[in-house]
Amino acid sequence: MPDESCGPVDDFLDRCLRGERVDAVAFIAQHPELPPGERDLVLRIACVLLDGATAAVGVGAADEKPPRERVGDFRLLRKLGEGGMGVVWLA
Repeated sequence: MPDESCGPVDDFLDRCLRGERVDAVAFIAQHPELPPGERDLVLRIACVLLDGATAAVGVGAADEKPPRERVGDFRLLRKLGEGGMGVVWLA
């Protein structure tokens, strides 16, 4: 696997997955070349991976409590979404 990434969105995702606290709004400002769809993707990544970002993009309900605190080795943090097939939680 090559060491170089494919673009700014991949760099943002890599930094988030490594545990860095990345300011999504500042990141977007540093990359004015990003098309609107990629800017939205950065905000959605931040919503899922970084605390306190849910209000910025309106995804998930921060005040909604999980039905139980743990499932196996995982601690349920917050609801990300739901649909006809089930509910997705950040764990």
